[in-house]
Amino acid sequence: MYVYDVLVELDAMAAVEKITDAAGIKRISGTNAVPGLVINGKVKFAGRIPSRAEIKKWISEEVNR
Repeated sequence: MYVYDVLVELDAMAAVEKITDAAGIKRISGTNAVPGLVINGKVKFAGRIPSRAEIKKWISEEVNR
């Protein structure tokens, strides 16, 4: 999964949780669309597979806050 690769590349620490049950996905993201990525409570995408570059951008933005 790109998320782990990007975290290593950026030397960033993060708690990563894979949620697979529909109720958990809805609770966290507010949508049933999968796959998805939520960073610091913000839905970055849902219902498609983002590029590695997109994931890197989103994580970098959150790490640098």
